[in-house]
Amino acid sequence: MSILFIRGINDKNKVTPHLTRDGKMAFEFDGSCSIYRYMTYSSDQASAIILFPESAHQRSVHIKNPPRLIFNEISDPDSHKETLARCTKLCDKFDVPVINHPQKIMHTSRDNVAETLNGIPGVQIPRTVQVTPRAPTDIMDAIRKNHLELPVIVRRAGFHGGKSNVLLSSSSDIESLHRFAFDGSAFYLTQFVDYRDKNGLYTKYRIVVMDGEPVLRHMLMSPKWMIHASSQAYMDEHPELWVQEEKKYAEFTSELGNVLQPAIQEISRRLGLDYFGIDCSIDSSAEMLIFEANANMNVLFNKNPKYNMRVAMIKEKVEQMIENRVSARIN
Repeated sequence: MSILFIRGINDKNKVTPHLTRDGKMAFEFDGSCSIYRYMTYSSDQASAIILFPESAHQRSVHIKNPPRLIFNEISDPDSHKETLARCTKLCDKFDVPVINHPQKIMHTSRDNVAETLNGIPGVQIPRTVQVTPRAPTDIMDAIRKNHLELPVIVRRAGFHGGKSNVLLSSSSDIESLHRFAFDGSAFYLTQFVDYRDKNGLYTKYRIVVMDGEPVLRHMLMSPKWMIHASSQAYMDEHPELWVQEEKKYAEFTSELGNVLQPAIQEISRRLGLDYFGIDCSIDSSAEMLIFEANANMNVLFNKNPKYNMRVAMIKEKVEQMIENRVSARIN
């Protein structure tokens, strides 16, 4: 079985260099779901190539032995439009299954996803619009024009990990927008929904979906609305939250995942993706409040030993998904 994994450099033609633990130079690729680097395929089983954006010069890509399957890891339509276009041309050269076809990824911008998933029973997804402001006042004008109500989350398109998120709770918060360089870059405006529980904590589930099957990666809790990996520090200070997290994981595996299955299958059908993640909150009636749903979540990267078994299981399911696609093609 020969699998071709495709990674890509963003449309600015930039990568981030860093040193590995053994002192070697390596490069970090943004806009990628990063599968290949965490798998254990031999060189006979799989290989990876890197694509540049179409505006950059790249020598013709020659694949000596046609693959039996392509796994497209390029997953951000905001930062990798040109690279996804080049990836589409490459995929079209081969009559083989493509996991997360680049044309499907192109439709997963935050505003498109919010519109696409609207109306699914058991799913709430806040309205999101994309704007290109030239000044902070343009953002306030866009909020009024698009009939959004404060608080509203403002974020630069193509950025992840909360690096560019600002919550506008009142008109006076406009001053916080001066941190941005209004250089013609696109921004997203998302209606904020307060999802605190009775204890004043926010809870975020990260669900991995593979061929429509949901698997819980983790659940994080924090007194702050914006939850990311750094929220684990708060849970470390409150060990009882880790106990609650383990309980929720068990509930998801035994029961909640099945309850959510119809909604998640419909999400999967509408997005057309084979492998993606969902960040959401889930209330007592099993309704999902979706923060984002896309293929750009790096779920195999893991620094927390608590997640070792879960990540190992996700890897196994990724391998099985690939094998199923190849076998279906053969048969």
